[in-house]
Amino acid sequence: MKVVHMLINLGYPVLQLYWRMFKPKTYGVRILIHDEDNVLLIQQTYGDKNLLLIPGGGYKPKKETPLDAAKREVLEELGTAPENITELGTYTTTAEGKLDTVALFSGTVTPAAIHIQKLEIAKIQWAPYTQALKKPNLSTVAQKAIREHYKY
Repeated sequence: MKVVHMLINLGYPVLQLYWRMFKPKTYGVRILIHDEDNVLLIQQTYGDKNLLLIPGGGYKPKKETPLDAAKREVLEELGTAPENITELGTYTTTAEGKLDTVALFSGTVTPAAIHIQKLEIAKIQWAPYTQALKKPNLSTVAQKAIREHYKY
């Protein structure tokens, strides 16, 4: 497991260099996991490890829909299937050097059913959405999803 973790940490900067050089078009999903007033924030084991994100990842549009990808990512990262899924919209970003089209969703999970995938997820935390929005290390995508879901 340590070898795989090391490969992920070494491979990610190589991917970032590739993205900046060739600017590929990629597709991603992010899903805001929430309850009434709280949101689930994650920190990854690679990249900017202090950045607070929401679960998600990449997908291939020819192989799966954004909704299917969002469900798969939550299952892979949190070990449980999301429920009550709502589409929040789509946005495009070049933050990592690639042209990334990201579909945003919101949904719920049973907190007791969460079993994080430790290869990708370093830690999770629940926070009231109003406090989450004040965190200086909250990712832009998480901000967008929170604001859209809570109409804040």
